[in-house]
Amino acid sequence: MRDWWANKTAEEYTTRANDMVHQYSDYKVKQVDMNVNGINTQGENIADNGGIKAAYGGYGKYVLLT
Repeated sequence: MRDWWANKTAEEYTTRANDMVHQYSDYKVKQVDMNVNGINTQGENIADNGGIKAAYGGYGKYVLLT
């Protein structure tokens, strides 16, 4: 594997990923009285947020065209 990100980009990604880990770790699942493990769910959380961002952008373009 080759590191193709600039150092600043990698640092920014790590900062944002850590912020997301902390955010999701604060969510409590009431049915089991436990918090989400933000580290274990990090990849899915990032992917889901990316999907939401893409869908919202597409919706915005759709609304402008109709």
